[in-house]
Amino acid sequence: MTGTGDLVRRAASVLGVPESTVRSRVMLLRKEALWSSEGRGKSANPAPSDASNLLLSFLGGGLVTKAAETVRMIRCCQHILNFRDQKSLPPVNLFADLGLDHTLGEMLDAVFEKWSDRGPISDATGGPITDAYLFVERYRQGWEAELLLKDSNAQWEVHYEFLGPRGRVAVPFPKDDGGDLFTSARVTKTTFSALAKCLSGRTPNSKNYPARADRGKRRK
Repeated sequence: MTGTGDLVRRAASVLGVPESTVRSRVMLLRKEALWSSEGRGKSANPAPSDASNLLLSFLGGGLVTKAAETVRMIRCCQHILNFRDQKSLPPVNLFADLGLDHTLGEMLDAVFEKWSDRGPISDATGGPITDAYLFVERYRQGWEAELLLKDSNAQWEVHYEFLGPRGRVAVPFPKDDGGDLFTSARVTKTTFSALAKCLSGRTPNSKNYPARADRGKRRK
């Protein structure tokens, strides 16, 4: 079964929140043009970016009333090369169409697209990724995120930081968003797999594929 209604039910179950809370996030994202524009009913097929944006609206922290603003910014978290001596992207098909300058939003869209097909595959072993974790930390001036992937023989860590939606210069939160609250959230392969099941039968070039805040903003 696929559709927005199914995505709401699965998200509520896997994240452990009421369905009414998930529906309110979907309505907020739709109002702010962060949900696919094609199809309004419960049976309308959601896009990979819809699953990404819904998940980030929970992981990003902050005020619920500013969830859309949070999603737009956190999608712009940029991949950081040379983190812990990392010299290249992991040998996993998830990154096949992503450059070194890709964003967290682009990576998550690819995660849900791959998982709705047959899942990320390790090029090193030819086997599936057996586990995955996404860690997101919100602090006073932005976010850090880390994706951990494992196959049967190896593991890789991919790091992201919020360096501003317009380039590689850190942009602090507005003054009214100050404070000393630090939040940390984590999801696993279970979440990716559960939400991706609602995207079954989609094609990557479907008309309602992205409501992506970072599309067209790739940096040179």
